[in-house]
This record gives sequence, structure tokens and C-alpha cells, in this order.
Amino acid sequence: MKAIALFIVAIATTIAFSKEPTWVQFAKGETVYALALEGNFVWASTDKGLIRIDKFTKEKVFFKFADYNLPEVLVKSIAIDKNIKWFGTWGNGLIKYDGKKWEVFNRKTSAIPSDSVYSVSVDAFNNVWLGTEGGLAIYNDEGVIIRL
Repeated sequence: MKAIALFIVAIATTIAFSKEPTWVQFAKGETVYALALEGNFVWASTDKGLIRIDKFTKEKVFFKFADYNLPEVLVKSIAIDKNIKWFGTWGNGLIKYDGKKWEVFNRKTSAIPSDSVYSVSVDAFNNVWLGTEGGLAIYNDEGVIIRL
């Protein structure tokens, strides 16, 4: 009986440790600056633009800001709150995308402290926190940007 138990343990151990990890590369040769998960999708910011990847089908959708009458900028950070995507850019502030409409918050259109947004995060109260070249700021549902 001990021999059978040892045999089963040996086989289970061999199977458990014999598999090599599988790496799938989606953005070959591109620098990836930011990632965010949204259900079945992965949003990635690369030096060639913004990509949404379906985790299961591996289908990629490329977003070119010029297609939406926005300047082509580098996205340095991504945060997702419900269906709203927030993109912190290097040089054009914060971009909001609700799946249909794009909105830009930069120094020309708002009180954002800098057009270079290096980090973005959303809290439980739907405040959007920004780490910018000009300091920390909060954007709230009323559209007010508060510098800290």
C-alpha cells in the first residue's frame, strides 16, 4: 500500500513540475508603459499606441488618438472605473474615454497642474487621483480639479 501511495505522489509531483511556463508576447519589440485590466480585456499603452487585447481570443484593437481628433501622445498610466477609462498622458494631460466619447483635460481646458500625468488611480468615491509633473491633483464627478 505504501508503494502505491509513493508511486502516486511521484507521478503527481512529476506532472506538477514538468510543465514549462508559457509566455505569449503581444507587443513584440514595443515598450509597454502601462497596463490595466477590464473584465476580459487588457489595456496596454506602448510606444506605438494604445491597444486593447481580449484575454481569451487574443484579438487586438489599436486606438490611434488621431482617429478621434486628439493629438497623438504617449499614455503613461491607465485606470479603469466601471466603464470609464482614464489615460494619463505625457504632454496632453488626462484623457477620459467612456466607450463612445473622448474628453481631454489639459492646461488649456481645465485646472490640471500639468499636461504630463505620470499616474492615475480611481478611489471608492469615484475621485480620480493624478500624479503629475506639477504635483498631486484630484478630479471629481463635478469636473473640478483640486491641486494638493
